[in-house]
Amino acid sequence: MNRSKRVLALIACIGMVLVLFTSFVYIVHEADHACVGRHCEVCRHIEEVRALLHSFGLLVLTVLLVRAALTLRRALCAPDGLRVSLRCTLVSWKVRLNN
Repeated sequence: MNRSKRVLALIACIGMVLVLFTSFVYIVHEADHACVGRHCEVCRHIEEVRALLHSFGLLVLTVLLVRAALTLRRALCAPDGLRVSLRCTLVSWKVRLNN
């Protein structure tokens, strides 16, 4: 189960890299096109691709901020404040519960 999730995540990452690369290549290739004016289809496509790249950049920024917040939360939850623990539980802190 865990291996299949990793494979799917790898395929998704490769797909995103391919989409970004082909989008960038399209913009570079069509940058010097013969524009027909206000209703140019190529210009509209270029703007859509630029919007896609911009939204992907915002997505990456959001993921990085969430990851930083979760790491900070784990660091503050650690018993000694320096070691990053995966879980803040009584077992991880080695607290003995007596009746």
